[in-house]
Amino acid sequence: GSDYRSISVFQPSVVDASKTGAPVFMVLETTTGQLVNIEINNNAAYGYDVRGELVGEKGSVFLNGPIHARYNLSMQSLERYATDWRPRFAEAYRLQNRAFLEFVRSG
Repeated sequence: GSDYRSISVFQPSVVDASKTGAPVFMVLETTTGQLVNIEINNNAAYGYDVRGELVGEKGSVFLNGPIHARYNLSMQSLERYATDWRPRFAEAYRLQNRAFLEFVRSG
């Protein structure tokens, strides 16, 4: 891995003052010239959403979110976003808790 050489941070000039955590866009540059962009929006009005994508010279990898239901209605296909983090990470927390309890049990 490479260390980071620089970081630039951008935020919109107009943000709803009643909300905390305005959207943030960051561009990081490594010492070897790689560019990394990070987008954070802690108050997306459409729901809780976590995404990840790695784009390289020869291809890309996209982190799919768990889709529990897709609706097909009126010539549309719709996916609903969760209102918070629980559906997205429930299985990970369940596995973590199980591993912890097994550790406690076995010493």
